[in-house]
Amino acid sequence: MRQREKLEKTDRQLDEINATLRFSQKHINGIKSVFSSLKNYMSGKNEASPTTSSSTPSTVKSASNLDNKLSDYDRYDNHPATRLRDNDYSSTQTHLNSSSGSKDFSTRLDANLQEMCSSISVLKGLASELGSEIDSQNELIGNITDKAERADLTITKQSDQMNKILKK
Repeated sequence: MRQREKLEKTDRQLDEINATLRFSQKHINGIKSVFSSLKNYMSGKNEASPTTSSSTPSTVKSASNLDNKLSDYDRYDNHPATRLRDNDYSSTQTHLNSSSGSKDFSTRLDANLQEMCSSISVLKGLASELGSEIDSQNELIGNITDKAERADLTITKQSDQMNKILKK
């Protein structure tokens, strides 16, 4: 859960960074327009150069909440794998104290197998939920990577634009 929270926080911060970069692009375009107007005025041209705005869209995918995914593992109680050889294990629990040694051994063995089967069913459910959480976080990491690359490209582009403006 902490890892998911950190990834979601990083995702939100990258959204804020990209929004700030779009805002700064508008300022850069304004500066370019002012300098172009002054340059044209000084050179005697009356044409105003068109300004272009390049903003990058931000995609935000909502991550599913882990609390919605977690459920009771009772759904595995009726799974065919939990019913070994169609035996009723609740009734075999009452026969643990039978006089026959082999029947007692068989009953204890069946009871232990039932306990193992239910534990394995719970582990299977946990593993399934963990697998889906990992898939969800991998998707979130992919989104973060895309947003970080977009921010990096925008920063590089804006730095080049500012260097050009300052050299003129």
